[in-house]
Amino acid sequence: LSMPVRTVLFDYDDTLVATFPFRSAALTAAVHEVLGRDLSGDAYLRSRPGETVEQTAANLAGADIERAPVLVAAYRRHYSVISESGLAPFAGVEAMLGELRRHGVVCAVVTSKVRWLVARELQRCGLDQYFAHIVASDDVTRHKPAPDPILKAMDLLDAVAGHTMMVGDTDADIQAAHAAGVTAGAALWGSPNSTLLLAAGPHHAFATASEIVTLIVG
Repeated sequence: LSMPVRTVLFDYDDTLVATFPFRSAALTAAVHEVLGRDLSGDAYLRSRPGETVEQTAANLAGADIERAPVLVAAYRRHYSVISESGLAPFAGVEAMLGELRRHGVVCAVVTSKVRWLVARELQRCGLDQYFAHIVASDDVTRHKPAPDPILKAMDLLDAVAGHTMMVGDTDADIQAAHAAGVTAGAALWGSPNSTLLLAAGPHHAFATASEIVTLIVG
């Protein structure tokens, strides 16, 4: 690292917490219920990682656009039920966050998920204590891969681009990091599409959460 990292911004879904199976199952169920057709939520999410739920719903509804908000509501209902038990941080994530905090590194969450849901899940997984701020989908107009959420988080934290790293599991996270002028870290451990993730050109690729600690504090 050319400059020491003092701030780390983390994506939420499939970077901190393994939500992919719950999200893919909820999407399959919601599309069947609202649009009356069969869709592999798994295949869709792997092909278009990093979208907001609203973007996904608009894409899937197509010309039937008035059904998009209905699809979002159905998705959240299914997701809430399916994920009620079983949400857990990835191996090593909590230990990594604890080590970063011990060394004075400030952490925040930058996610395309809606704020109330992220806050609830972080609390349920015992991770909320590690984050100074959450920047969620309802906090910005333009989402990743635009730099806006990262810039907002840096503003809230008084962070400097040269001392900030964004860590995420999708190409949108890496593109947003480049656009914001911060160090881009790829969370390979949770990525639904590591090929897309690496093609975006991260500065660092982490196979495990502990590698972040090794890079930043040695």
